[in-house]
Amino acid sequence: MIKPHRDDATPDDVDTALAKAAWHLDKKADRLDLLADELRQDNPPDNSPTSINTPDNLLHRNTTGDPGPRHTDEDEQSLARQHAMKQEILQSYWQLRANREAYCRTITQFPPSEAYELGALIYQIATPEEGELVWSTYGSHALHLLAFLEKLADGGWGHHATQILVDAARGRKVGGLLQLIDEMEVAGTDPTPVLSDIAIHRATRDIPPILANLSLRDRRSMLADFRTHRSIGDKQELVRAMHAANRPDWEIFDVGLASIPAPFAPTPATADAHPTLRLRLPPQS
Repeated sequence: MIKPHRDDATPDDVDTALAKAAWHLDKKADRLDLLADELRQDNPPDNSPTSINTPDNLLHRNTTGDPGPRHTDEDEQSLARQHAMKQEILQSYWQLRANREAYCRTITQFPPSEAYELGALIYQIATPEEGELVWSTYGSHALHLLAFLEKLADGGWGHHATQILVDAARGRKVGGLLQLIDEMEVAGTDPTPVLSDIAIHRATRDIPPILANLSLRDRRSMLADFRTHRSIGDKQELVRAMHAANRPDWEIFDVGLASIPAPFAPTPATADAHPTLRLRLPPQS
């Protein structure tokens, strides 16, 4: 595994990470036959940085003007292997990225640990945005989302893990969202970011069935966020939806518009229904 911004990585560490990533790409991606062929050649092809539409972020680029430490022949050979393999991986990666459907299908075939390592590698040898794209693409389609997020958090990417979780929740319908919340409860994952995002952005019609599956504390927290961030019109819609769903009175009160009457169907306009009309009409015999 190669971690972003690791300054103490040795050439052997980088060699191992690049070789492992290349093996994963070769094994998992049906669109990466070119990489497999190139890696089997005795002499790597001349894939210069100009052949790839991405910055050449060399691991050992020297921008200070300092000649740096002197390298032995073995070190130079190792650096050359790293550079050649990096270019091969990037070329295959950009080929795959050109087809979004194939890209998503390939990325989601990885188990969580390998998806994390691939994103970290692309972060390092391409750009941070590309590494984050690997992670977000995987997170949006992952069968083992929470396991993947745990890998991210353990690797020091807690902020990314939270955002990927929220984005994945946004992309689910109510049934899938409730399943995710249940999985989070079993795993001991804090649901606060997801519940807050639901309260702020989710359609009001979706909120009552979600509330029905939350603990008392989570319901109060979610309603507090809704009350703070949503418009009066949204609050009115939610009150109507909660009445229709027979939610408890205290929940309706927590929306902040408890004085709004329940939206019952209008009563037929009869004389008995309007006291002012009764005053003007003669008594019925």
